[in-house]
Amino acid sequence: MVDSGAFTDWSKGRSSAVSNVVQSYKAFLDLAGDLFDEVFLINLDVITNLGDTDDVKAIKIKEADENFAILKTAFPNNRVLPVFHQGEDHLCLDEVVAMADGYICLSPNNDESEKAREK
Repeated sequence: MVDSGAFTDWSKGRSSAVSNVVQSYKAFLDLAGDLFDEVFLINLDVITNLGDTDDVKAIKIKEADENFAILKTAFPNNRVLPVFHQGEDHLCLDEVVAMADGYICLSPNNDESEKAREK
């Protein structure tokens, strides 16, 4: 499983471009060759901030959905996994599950206690 690095960029105040993620994923897959039976690629999600309004959150979720479509086109065969973030509306969870071809990624809220993240 290969992560897009969205959280790392977000935590450093940077944004991630889907075109860069496509290039990075392609480079990894080329280098890996036949080393792995199966490789999953995590969608480039767009992380919300604590103070984001519902409108801003909706825009970021839409952008993440657009990234997912771009990545699925670049990497067919059900390799790209959508991401659900703790604290998002349960309707978002339904949408993420509908987008998935088997697996989804769960992103816990790091501001929560471990017990709350597990729940």
